[in-house]
Amino acid sequence: MNKIAIALLFLIFGAAFLSAQPIIELLPNDTIYAEIGSDDFAKGDGIVINRSNQRQSYNWKYDIICAPIQWNFSIEDGRISAPPGVDTTDWLGPVFIEPNEELALQIRVMSFEVAGTAQVNVKLYLTQFPDSIAVQGVYIFNDGCQSVGVSNATIEHQVKVYPNPTSGKFQIEVPSDFKIQTAQLFDISGSLKQTFNLKNLSKGEIEINSFLSGIYFLELKLSSGEFIRKKVILN
Repeated sequence: MNKIAIALLFLIFGAAFLSAQPIIELLPNDTIYAEIGSDDFAKGDGIVINRSNQRQSYNWKYDIICAPIQWNFSIEDGRISAPPGVDTTDWLGPVFIEPNEELALQIRVMSFEVAGTAQVNVKLYLTQFPDSIAVQGVYIFNDGCQSVGVSNATIEHQVKVYPNPTSGKFQIEVPSDFKIQTAQLFDISGSLKQTFNLKNLSKGEIEINSFLSGIYFLELKLSSGEFIRKKVILN
């Protein structure tokens, strides 16, 4: 086979391969800004677009990077919704989207008259490629996480809460170069359940035997100013 024939085959198969590649975009520009209004409500409007010529399906999730614990978030894309709450760790979907179709990916927040800022990160992967993130977006409410700092997500992964789920007692450990300033436990509705005395400690034990089984959120303020939120499941 001569070089011209090889080149033609490469172009044909290459073009077919590229045309088959799904393209999903999140607009505008993968960053969506919103302000909390006088009605304590804000809505971040993003749009997912299928740029390919084939029907696609994707799964998505969202992670709250920073926000007051009392704020209540919900998210929907026009076809399925994540239930209201302060966080979700589950991938939702699949969501089917037709060629050139546009679907809203909307995050709503109720602040309940609590001042603050928030950042919510959204990730999407194409259902047939679960190990590869296709799209990432950032929703900024008010000023976002500027006061928290870029390192917040890294620090959060270093904070340990165990055992979790717990039968009533669990341990907390933060990196040795940080100290706990405040430790508060909230229920899933955002109501404060208890404040714990762990000031200036890097580790400690919390006991919640008297609480009802369910999902709670532990919010720690560290000596560096970061706020860290951890989900705690009480069996």
